[in-house]
Amino acid sequence: SPNLPETIICDLAQAALLAKFSQDEREKYPSLFEPTSLDRYLTARNGNVDKAEEMMRKTIKWYDDYRPHEIFWKDVAKEHETGKLYVRGTDKSGHPVIVMRPRHENTHDPVGNLKNLVYNMQVAVRQMSNTIHQLAIIVDYKGYSLKNAPPMKTSMAVLDVLQNQFPERLFRIFMLNPPMLFWMSFKVISPFIDPKTREKLVFLKGNEKQNKETLAESFDLDFLEQNLLGNADWTYNHEEYATSRLAEEAVLQQQGTAKVSSTCTANNAVACDDSPQQ
Repeated sequence: SPNLPETIICDLAQAALLAKFSQDEREKYPSLFEPTSLDRYLTARNGNVDKAEEMMRKTIKWYDDYRPHEIFWKDVAKEHETGKLYVRGTDKSGHPVIVMRPRHENTHDPVGNLKNLVYNMQVAVRQMSNTIHQLAIIVDYKGYSLKNAPPMKTSMAVLDVLQNQFPERLFRIFMLNPPMLFWMSFKVISPFIDPKTREKLVFLKGNEKQNKETLAESFDLDFLEQNLLGNADWTYNHEEYATSRLAEEAVLQQQGTAKVSSTCTANNAVACDDSPQQ
């Protein structure tokens, strides 16, 4: 009924979606069926329960096949050596930030690069507070060329991960100075971008002053690194990043959640991730 409060409508939609799955299915991947997760799938499908169910079932199939919860630092350490992708800090609203720098491509391995993205998406999700459920991405296109541009198949796989496997996890993606080569690829992939995702794309195409002003609306420039038009004298350090990730994995293992955690623990800054609990 249109007269029902929005919270009740939301609860009813979540209950209807939950009822689509058997108890065995819910127990297989319990974190997928938490209220915030159900809400994300419903939001991604504009409240349509049947379409949300279809989306969730595809995610379950992806979990079964891709096993994202079994990706550990040792599996992606080489991909991190040049700092082409990492998680660092938050924006002004508290959204964890993933930084991508394609010019530092070092492996040219489509499988490894996608695994690296999924790994860092999970790192970012674990860093979310109880009130934050989305992340921000900054892509620095300085030095972008045919040598480091991903194959179209990889770009499509990345889009699938962002839109379908981590639905409604993306708050904004800031694209800093995308060159002509980017626009050629974007024209091909654009028809496959969901309208909800398209609304989250921020293209920084102005001069440095204009781009900096736009970034300043969302980020603390004193924390944002200089390569991203911020003021911080900070550069990616592979050893330090490795130490942080291994320490995080150790905490998860101590909690008995090395494969996945559906428990938020504020004391050690390890929060719920998107991977299924088994």
